[in-house]
Amino acid sequence: MLTSKKQKEALDIWVLDYIERPQAIQAIKMLRGEWEEAAQGIPLDKINGSVGMMLDDIARLLGLSPEELK
Repeated sequence: MLTSKKQKEALDIWVLDYIERPQAIQAIKMLRGEWEEAAQGIPLDKINGSVGMMLDDIARLLGLSPEELK
């Protein structure tokens, strides 16, 4: 298991190699907005949802191709 420092380093490398930070931030903002709208006023930390659906939303907002998802 990676330490917290190693996890951060791995994430930093992934972000630098594959996506631009502003693109990732914008995608996360859009995802949060979509989920807040769908929650209809219920705090997001109180919502039970499918992790698979969330991952699919993240992939869509980042513009990942089907090949990149394999």
